[in-house]
Formats: sequence, structure tokens, C-alpha cells
Amino acid sequence: MSKSLKRNIPIVKTLHKCLRKHNAEDFKDIVKCLNDDCIKFLCECVRNVCDVKVFNNLPEQCKKKIRKSSHPYKNDIKKILKPHTSMYKKRKIIQYGSGWFLPLLTTVIPMITSLFTK
Repeated sequence: MSKSLKRNIPIVKTLHKCLRKHNAEDFKDIVKCLNDDCIKFLCECVRNVCDVKVFNNLPEQCKKKIRKSSHPYKNDIKKILKPHTSMYKKRKIIQYGSGWFLPLLTTVIPMITSLFTK
């Protein structure tokens, strides 16, 4: 397990609890409190899911959910994936993009938490 993943385990667990409740306001409050490393970690999660190899290995139900929720926000997703986008902008996109980010994380976080159990 990578060092960044180990450092971000508490944040991932907190976000997972928030996702179970489907509470967008709690999610926004949590994102406000995250440091830059955590935001980078979340952007890396988005990058990994957008990777064709990873996306093709997801179950069909997850693929449909991601496509449906993220299609209207594809420009925001592209901004997050660009390395020269400022951390402030990435934070704001994640914070107010809960319409696409929460469904995306509902597929990513179970995969990450499964790494903790191994």
C-alpha cells in the first residue's frame, strides 16, 4: 500500500460514511477542511477511474452510473485532471461538483476500502 494511501485512510473512511448517508452538505464541509494532499489524492482517484483500463474493468452497473452522472460535468473533470489547474480551483470543483463526484466516489471508495481489509 502506498504512503499517500496510508496517510489518507482516515479521510477515505470519513468520506465513505458521508456517502452512505448521501448528504451533499456534509461532503462540502469535509472538502473545506481537507489539506492539499487529500485533494491531490481525490484528484488521483478521479484520474484512475477515468483511465480506460480501469474503467473497462468496472462492473457494467458502475460504468452506467459513472457515465450518467459525469457526462454533464465533463469540462470540470478535465480541469481536475490537468496538472496546471490550481489546488484552489480543484477544491472548488470537487466541493461544488457533488452531483458527479459523489457517484464517482461511491464506486471508487469501496475499491479503496477493500485494500484495507487485505
